Amino acid sequence: MRTNEPRFAEFDLAEYLDRVKKVRALMEPAGLDALLLTTPKLLRYFAGGPLTGLFEDTFNAFFCLLPLDPSIDATLVMSSGREGCCRTSWVPDQRFYGYDEEAWRMNQRQSLHFMAEVIKEKGLDGAKIGIELDDGLRIGMTLAEVEELKAILPKVRWQSSAPIAWRVAEIKSKAELAKIRKAGEITNHAFKLALESAHTGMTEKDIFRRIAISFFEQGATATGFLAVFGGGERMIWADALPSDYRFQKGDLLMIDGGCQVDGYISDVSRMGSFGKPSDENRAMYEAARKANANAMRIVKPGVEMRELFAAGQQPYIDAGYGDKLVFGGGQLGHGIGLSLHEYPDISADSAQVLQPGMVISIEPAISDKNKWANSTKFFIVENNAIVTPDGHELLTSISDELQILD
Repeated sequence: MRTNEPRFAEFDLAEYLDRVKKVRALMEPAGLDALLLTTPKLLRYFAGGPLTGLFEDTFNAFFCLLPLDPSIDATLVMSSGREGCCRTSWVPDQRFYGYDEEAWRMNQRQSLHFMAEVIKEKGLDGAKIGIELDDGLRIGMTLAEVEELKAILPKVRWQSSAPIAWRVAEIKSKAELAKIRKAGEITNHAFKLALESAHTGMTEKDIFRRIAISFFEQGATATGFLAVFGGGERMIWADALPSDYRFQKGDLLMIDGGCQVDGYISDVSRMGSFGKPSDENRAMYEAARKANANAMRIVKPGVEMRELFAAGQQPYIDAGYGDKLVFGGGQLGHGIGLSLHEYPDISADSAQVLQPGMVISIEPAISDKNKWANSTKFFIVENNAIVTPDGHELLTSISDELQILD
């Protein structure tokens, strides 16, 4: 198999080739002749690039064709002008399409025809090709573009790539774990500083800004998902962008999320109370601490996801909060990596087992009402851990006590 020596890549060449070897071993029994990668995360994970912020520009199309047969070169297909960004990739065959003189630059029809010609050239125009169709993999094309590509390649049989892509990605390598640990360390420190300096009169945006500054001062490469909210009607605005709400005595504060290190994320939740918390707030938060600890206690290889789910719910049930479970019928947590939420899924009916190298986030939660839509506040402790051969490594070092803020 030919390779290109990547430049300014996030990992060394051996890391990417190991991922390709693993996914190819799964492609054959799945009956796949190739993968067509179109999403930023899969291009970053398997191809090593292009590393560019232009994925945010939805008028740019990016493709990587990864054949099962190693004698057929993998191919990157990009628009002209991306030659530098693609040098981070090991993929040896890199093609760049130009634009016709009369073409509208934001019209991606040219990229589809160019990609189709590459597929035909590689002898894969009658093949079964895996592409992002479901399970959290959002295809990097519009629906109309997908239909046009199918029309250009009528003999290609398209199949979901998610089952094999996630199986490879959910087990992290040593190099990936190093980045995830770093993201955790940065997030722990930034959250600790934010909670120590938070005071009444500050806005959600003020606290958000302090956290983000700390992320970058410590070496984060980007913010990840980051929610800062609480107080008044804002206490139920889970996952919301920060607002200009000013915190007052008696308010609760929720900080949720983390930073990125080369795309790998941290996802932590901590809470504080501006002034002494009410007895109800204290009791419900302590129940959240116990719920998280009870689930974390059993994290080790061989444990089923549904066992973790039950362990995270039981302390709430024992405390009389069983009718207030936020995720009562579904999820207790999730895997983390290049995505905020990825497999494994820690859900009530999953018999999948924990394996060494998985990185998980556990977050059992309750609200103050038995229907989320009627709630005025909710409580959660979220921790991250690496599953090790003998148990787990906790990545969240910051105290999970309810922080009393000025």
